[in-house]
Amino acid sequence: MNRRIYRSKELVTPKQEKEATSAEIACLFAVQLENALICDAAVLQELQRAGIINEDLAVLIQGFYTDIVAVYTPLKKPRGRLLKSSQTAVHKLAKKSDAFTRAYKKFITQRGYGHKRTDQTLKMLCDDVTHFIHNFELTYSSIPAKRDSQGAILPPSKLALPNRPTDIKQRALFLKEVDAYQKEKGTAKYPRYKKIARAMSAASYKFPERTYGDWKQQHRLKIFDHFIQKR
Repeated sequence: MNRRIYRSKELVTPKQEKEATSAEIACLFAVQLENALICDAAVLQELQRAGIINEDLAVLIQGFYTDIVAVYTPLKKPRGRLLKSSQTAVHKLAKKSDAFTRAYKKFITQRGYGHKRTDQTLKMLCDDVTHFIHNFELTYSSIPAKRDSQGAILPPSKLALPNRPTDIKQRALFLKEVDAYQKEKGTAKYPRYKKIARAMSAASYKFPERTYGDWKQQHRLKIFDHFIQKR
């Protein structure tokens, strides 16, 4: 809302505050993640000193920490807009987080490290990473608002839309195939491209392998239902 300011009985329009860029917003999430990692590390180091976390598990955790730090550190120095390379790095981190979750749970089960606090802390660590990834994706896919001379937000331009919205019925078919496969197999994995491609072909849809990769990644990151997806 614009405030009315009068100087010498003359109406003056106040300057609009500069809106934060997507890179500046992502920087805040990067700092938030870093603070969360410090808290998680303090608990994990305490468990290691107590002998609950042995050297092998500690190496696994340290490797994951190294991957996380490598992704968020560049984001702490915002430079105008978010780069495609940052999104690619975040996508890779999502896969590494899934792999780490499977690895540490398998490790704890096989080696007998059933300490609840260890499991809870590592779950919190993964949840912190997931929270960061989700917020990064929302920020990266957002469309900056433009304002008129009075500060009112202008309607979005079609030129600002990153990609055309995809066919809703085709996306629904993809989701149906994925859900059916995961329920049948009892897994979080995805059906192979050829399996979904056959279903798409039967419904008279074109379905390039690149689209399969994009949609699978969006589904994994829980942003598949977003109307606009940015490459």
